[in-house]
Amino acid sequence: MKFALLEPDLAELDRVLETCALSGHVCFAASNDEAFRSLLAEVSVDVCLIDWINPDCCRYETLYQLAQSESAVPVVLCVAPGTSHDVIDSGLKHGASTSIEKPFRGIESLGSLYAWESQGFAHAYVPSNRMM
Repeated sequence: MKFALLEPDLAELDRVLETCALSGHVCFAASNDEAFRSLLAEVSVDVCLIDWINPDCCRYETLYQLAQSESAVPVVLCVAPGTSHDVIDSGLKHGASTSIEKPFRGIESLGSLYAWESQGFAHAYVPSNRMM
């Protein structure tokens, strides 16, 4: 798969890039919304992973643009453990497809994404890196 990652935490960004590369995937990444939107104008991807910890108006705008784009790429919200359902639900209502908990845990997190992909990218909330 080809992923696009929006992650302001550089350590987490590096961890996801390494995990994807070691698993034979391609991952494009940006650390801010403007760079992420520019990146997506240049490359096509299968899934977008976006940081959803304390989303601000820029993050909502990015999510909205992804939901309205012609390519309609599935969007995964990357949330912190214990993130309120209201915050996750607001992202789902604004166009995200599902969520997964951070930190990205290599094979476990990729396994959740594979399972979700095999279900046709069905909309779901994913607590503790488990598919519903």
